[in-house]
Amino acid sequence: MFIAVVEIAEFLGIAALLQWKKHDQTETALMLRAKKPRKLPFIDKMIRPMVGNPTKLQRMTAKRAASVVRFAVNTEVFDMLLLMLANPKSKLRAKGSKVKEVGITL
Repeated sequence: MFIAVVEIAEFLGIAALLQWKKHDQTETALMLRAKKPRKLPFIDKMIRPMVGNPTKLQRMTAKRAASVVRFAVNTEVFDMLLLMLANPKSKLRAKGSKVKEVGITL
């Protein structure tokens, strides 16, 4: 009887440890993804020399502007705006609107 209780406790302990490690890995992955933007090495190598040597203020301004753009792009409103621009029958592109034609190439 005592051996069965010990085996059950060991099994539950191992299961809890595995669940905790899985949760920790997921949390770490989410935290790292939020902090670092995705890198495109080929394009980064081409653009990096064009940037020059920005000042600290310019770097800070660029980072904040990029975070605002990332926030705006990750909204449903942005998705709907793109759909309205792509759909020729939307109210945004209707007669009398200033937006006549938008080309989207993938």
